[in-house]
Amino acid sequence: FDPMTLIPTLAKKQLAFISKESNFKIPLFSRFMRGNCYLPVDRSDPLQSLEMMKRASDLIANNYSSVAVYPEGTRQTEDILGDFHEGVFNIALRAKCPIVIATTTGTDTVRKCAPFKKSKVKINFLGVLDYSYLEGKTAKHISDKIHSIMKQQLERAKSYAQSQNEFAEEFEKEAAEDIQALINKIEYLKTKNASVEKINNNFWILKNS
Repeated sequence: FDPMTLIPTLAKKQLAFISKESNFKIPLFSRFMRGNCYLPVDRSDPLQSLEMMKRASDLIANNYSSVAVYPEGTRQTEDILGDFHEGVFNIALRAKCPIVIATTTGTDTVRKCAPFKKSKVKINFLGVLDYSYLEGKTAKHISDKIHSIMKQQLERAKSYAQSQNEFAEEFEKEAAEDIQALINKIEYLKTKNASVEKINNNFWILKNS
């Protein structure tokens, strides 16, 4: 589901994805993936993986398509970044091309909601590593660099969400205290022979007698 969530955003871009081989056995999805140059990978077969990376780099070098990879190889929870399969970055080194760094959040809800409910997926583009930076570096060095960039972004997003939740909780607490203070005042005014009209559960009109 992850690659398909990007199609509406990147529809104008020729983009091929690397996907585990078992996904190519799913009816309908298989035809779609093969028709859009998706590349199967079997990580248990080193020779097949090398052939896949050669095909991917050829797609880029021949200006036929860009290639998108999920270096973790599997879906993680939104606030955890898993380890990378560093070998995929050899594709960019072989093709001598830049790397666009992006993260997606919310894709875990697609499987639960599709096809009857909408899901909100957010794509964050974090920057580009030009080939002038990649040249001469190992796949591990590039992997560690990109992992660090993504981790920092996810930690910032998590911190922001936490601060927003804390603000909402504090606001609700203060609102509840204000309402209770108003109720207490109304009860006090009743003892002073004030006329009180209740409009509904939230609004009151006070009339001094």
